[in-house]
Amino acid sequence: VQEMEKAENLLQAFILNPVIGPEPITGSSRMKSGTTTRILLDVLSVVAALDYPHYMIAQLVNLYEAACHSVYKAQPQLVCLIQLAASCLLSGGHVYYIGREGPGLTAMIDASECLPTFGASFNDIRGFVDGGYNQLDNNEGDLISLEDFTQDIQPHLQVNDLVVFLDPDELHRFEPSMSAMPCRKVAVLLTQEDVSQGVPVCDFVLNINLDLPHLKTWTAESGKNLVYQLAKEISFKWLLNCLSTAAHVLKGKVFQNSMVDVRVGNSKLFGRAARIIQKYCGLSVQEATEYLLRSIYGTDALTPEQRSGHVVNHVLVASQQDK
Repeated sequence: VQEMEKAENLLQAFILNPVIGPEPITGSSRMKSGTTTRILLDVLSVVAALDYPHYMIAQLVNLYEAACHSVYKAQPQLVCLIQLAASCLLSGGHVYYIGREGPGLTAMIDASECLPTFGASFNDIRGFVDGGYNQLDNNEGDLISLEDFTQDIQPHLQVNDLVVFLDPDELHRFEPSMSAMPCRKVAVLLTQEDVSQGVPVCDFVLNINLDLPHLKTWTAESGKNLVYQLAKEISFKWLLNCLSTAAHVLKGKVFQNSMVDVRVGNSKLFGRAARIIQKYCGLSVQEATEYLLRSIYGTDALTPEQRSGHVVNHVLVASQQDK
């Protein structure tokens, strides 16, 4: 920290206060100001990359605020979409995001967070992006491209599944085969104009007019499209985080704001599971840990070795179990 403070004084680095958001950057980005972290990094990167003057920082922050207001105006329609997603999950179905570029990758991140955050299964919510891992410059493996969806998922879609299209181009790409999909189909579109009239037939269309008045009077022409795309990505993040979080709440994954369906996959989650048992069962820390270990080892009579074992050993056993 001292070295970072020296670097900051020399204008060689920024220190982002954890109170604002960066503290949980390795955890779920939907929690504990993770979105604020993203906004801060976006703003700093744009200002540095495009050599904007410092007064542009306020304009950039105002842009994100305007994007947030645009998303909040769509609350009534978003509620309908949440209920649709929740009904699919409750009936054993799945939610599939279909997107491209920044919004597609944002959807991938949203889907990936559902496993550790809500104890969801791998297939509950999945994201597929045009280009697959090539979009991420990854050299090994691919399960996330639109070709993977077409080959592995689309032929097996059921009536209780939900496909969420995040881009007009992807909608038109799948238009010839949409009528043969027995699942529910929705479009979530962020544009600067209403394009819902040209959207192929879907069960539901959420078209949000991303009203960014600050961009219309933007004093710096360079980077205007980049800034718009970043505002669009953060708006998709808010929408999809809200969709997947609320759908899991309605599914019963959350009780009194606690994620109660916890797979004990690391030491942090071991402690969380013990605290959940302690809180809702009115037990001491020792008693809660005892019951957690009984669950992990599948016995009412723990051995001395099991009781005295290291948390790492408990996690290894727990992470190999089916829920």
